[in-house]
Amino acid sequence: MLNLTNITKVVEEDWMDLCEEGSLLDQNAVRLPLILIYLFVFTVCLLGNFFTIVVIVLHPTMRTGTNYFLANLALADLLVAAFCILQNMVHIVGFDHGNWTLGEAMCYIYVFMLHFIPCLSVGILVCVSIEKYLVFMHPFSKWTQQILRRRVRFMMTMATWALSVASNIPYALNTRLYRFSDTAAACGRTDTLRVWVTVSFILWYILPLTVLALMYTNIGMMLWRSGSCVITVTRPSTDSQGSAQTGTSWQLSNGRTIIYKQDSLLQVPEDPQVKKRQRDLTESRRKVVYMPPALRYYDSATPAWVVRLLIVLVASFAILTLPHHARLLHTMWSTTPQCNNDWSILLQPLSYIFLFLSSAINPILYAFLSKRFREAASDIFHCKKGLLSHLSRSRSRTRTIVSDLPEDSRALNPSGGTIRMNRLRMRAWIAYLILAVGVAFIIAGSVMLGIGISKYNSSKKLKNTTPSIRVPTTTSATTPDSQNTEPISQKIQNNIDPAEIKKNLHDFTALPHMAGTSANAKVADSIVAKWIAAGLENVHKVEYNVLLSYPSNTTNPNYMTIEYHNGTTFYRSEGISPPIIKNEQSDEEAGMQWLAFSPSGNVAGDIVYCGFATEKEFQTLQSLEITLTGRIALIRYGGTFRADKVALAQKYGAIGAILYSDPAEVAPYGIQDGDVYPNTVYMPANAVQRGTLYTGTGDVRSPLYASKTNLWKAGSVQEALRLGILPSIPAIPISYHSAQQLISRLDGRPAPATWKGGFNFTYNLGPGLKGGLSTRVTVNNYSANRQIQNVIGYINGVEEPERYVILGNHYDAWTYGAMDPNAGTAVLAEVARSTMKVINETGWRPARTLMFAAWDAEEFGLIGSTEFVEEFTEILTRRAVAYLNMDCLKGNQTIYVQSSPSLQDQVVLASMYVANPRKDEIKANRTTVYDTW
Repeated sequence: MLNLTNITKVVEEDWMDLCEEGSLLDQNAVRLPLILIYLFVFTVCLLGNFFTIVVIVLHPTMRTGTNYFLANLALADLLVAAFCILQNMVHIVGFDHGNWTLGEAMCYIYVFMLHFIPCLSVGILVCVSIEKYLVFMHPFSKWTQQILRRRVRFMMTMATWALSVASNIPYALNTRLYRFSDTAAACGRTDTLRVWVTVSFILWYILPLTVLALMYTNIGMMLWRSGSCVITVTRPSTDSQGSAQTGTSWQLSNGRTIIYKQDSLLQVPEDPQVKKRQRDLTESRRKVVYMPPALRYYDSATPAWVVRLLIVLVASFAILTLPHHARLLHTMWSTTPQCNNDWSILLQPLSYIFLFLSSAINPILYAFLSKRFREAASDIFHCKKGLLSHLSRSRSRTRTIVSDLPEDSRALNPSGGTIRMNRLRMRAWIAYLILAVGVAFIIAGSVMLGIGISKYNSSKKLKNTTPSIRVPTTTSATTPDSQNTEPISQKIQNNIDPAEIKKNLHDFTALPHMAGTSANAKVADSIVAKWIAAGLENVHKVEYNVLLSYPSNTTNPNYMTIEYHNGTTFYRSEGISPPIIKNEQSDEEAGMQWLAFSPSGNVAGDIVYCGFATEKEFQTLQSLEITLTGRIALIRYGGTFRADKVALAQKYGAIGAILYSDPAEVAPYGIQDGDVYPNTVYMPANAVQRGTLYTGTGDVRSPLYASKTNLWKAGSVQEALRLGILPSIPAIPISYHSAQQLISRLDGRPAPATWKGGFNFTYNLGPGLKGGLSTRVTVNNYSANRQIQNVIGYINGVEEPERYVILGNHYDAWTYGAMDPNAGTAVLAEVARSTMKVINETGWRPARTLMFAAWDAEEFGLIGSTEFVEEFTEILTRRAVAYLNMDCLKGNQTIYVQSSPSLQDQVVLASMYVANPRKDEIKANRTTVYDTW
């Protein structure tokens, strides 16, 4: 046997299906309130941000440095309204939720914008904080002079946009629109990008909020300290007109001096270097004030509301975007499947609503916290007189260092005798900022800690939960190392009991057991019982609701007839293969001759022999001017998949198909009773090869998604027929006894020599049969939704409990399945029993977890295993190490292995430990499979 212990290590938590009901989002009591909330947020976001841009652009008093950045923030929020909110509503909570109906271009734009806008918004807030920090803390710095220039602000804004775009390129590159049909699609990512999502959370949430908190805290503390002093300004002498004379000075109570010059107040700094750099900023009819941090002699209410507004903006952004980040991180790193019928499903739309609300709330904050914004908005709204003339003069306005102050509050009024500074009460707003950012960090940390604890507990639970394993205390001190695999592998092989395999095979093949039938459910129960008895851990079933195909019944079978021109029957195929060993194969339904997913129908016409029905054969027929249009294709098994053969026949115009197994492949030594089963292993004359005509994998109705009960189905039979995944022409298999009746009567020219089979007569191509005979195909199939059951069990590892080596095969069969597949099922059960016996005797455990899997509905198109992979793609992608398939075991005493390149060395190594079954090889001193191989 393959040395599994070299590849093994532990497993996932229980994957039992907990979602048996429909989605909560399908309930109108849940869906309609969410839709109303979405529409409200969209309306506020669109109108509010549009009006914000209008006010900032049109009103002269709003054209300040800070408002330049806030206009960019409003523009970003407008993009949210345009490309995200309604699209998200339709996709998440719409009446066709889960189905992307907005086109491929919108899919790419939507996914990109969802990640791009939060990055851009926080980047703009950081730009504002840098400007405020320099203006308030370092007003005479050269950096402050630079940042107040329009060109520098523009460069900062463009850099923020560029960085936001660049950091979200991975999302754009990994976005894909999965199309299932013309009306069904899914917009998603080809990769989870969990590492990049985590890095982006740190770079675009944690770090920016930390910077914002530090900067605004320093600004607030400075304003708070400055507000505690009272400065008295002594008015200088005035001239006869009552205006201050040029060059006169203002004496401040703290010893500083202000020189009054040409309608401007310039503080004389004590630092000679500052004085040297100071230049005369006097302009006609303007008042400009330099504001060192040690002296605040302007109206203190102005900076207070600016900082207060910005703190509220930052706090609202931190709190409202956090649920989206938390849910995204949890989705990326959590391994627990989310059930659509659980209230937790509402976390997705709610987190998006909070995210969009962060874009909609800013105009509301401006209106409530900024008197200037309200006044400017009122002017714009009421088209106030003089506004247009004001706009025409706005280009000549001087930009000041304190860029957010109204013009009337940027200088001292010379006519005022004393200016008393009001106390700035910043303590509360500093506390609000610290509290908001602190709460955001605490919640974010709690989410990450919760994920870590969940993963740790899951791993710990798997390590400690081994109720069926009995480790003798006498051997615990000498428990074998999980890496010392050679003696363990030998013990497992020695414990393999052929009698147990025979018993397992007898139990599994007592009845015909097609997928979706009660007989197959009994086989699943038998597998569960044997695995539990062997000691496997966490044995359970994973169920899916899928579309399967079945023959009608024994009184209405499928058949082929050869008819005279008047419609009377010349020959009719068996329809039901007779049992060969009657006391073991007496179930009449096992003999039904049919092909899964063939549509029902009754067609008649001339027959054309198509050989193996490859593209080359059909092109040969065309070159010989033999058309299939309106005719029935006679197809020989072999070379290619039967479903592809029928699909090509349909493509070239056939109205029906008949498939048969030629004696050249299935009875090479003759077709007499002594040459075939039960006297040999070869196919008897009345047997047929059944199979599926489905060219896809997984459930027809749920491509790329697990087909769970009551969940939305993206596909349909009609769509599969249109795409050619299912055939639209009736097709049946016939025995080579019935095929002999057709081929021996074929008319037309002889077939190419390579098309000739095992019958001892000429293979003609047709069309038609000699003597004016015609052919009819009658199919009586039906499709039904059925429950299928995968059986899963584990042997938990000890070193890497989160990594899996999977051993699997399917257990459903077209009939009894003694060879295909249950020979593999019987061996798999014995491997489980032998391995657990060694574990109980020695205390050894594999390094990685062994997962045992018995798949259902494989014969119909790999349905059970495909649905399992679709449901647990994320987990298997991260944790599965290798998969070993133990399907149909047959052949002779030689070895033939197919594997991926990464397992080739393991196969060769394993063959060195398997004893040679051939006595003649052992006599030649080739004692292992490897030696003969």
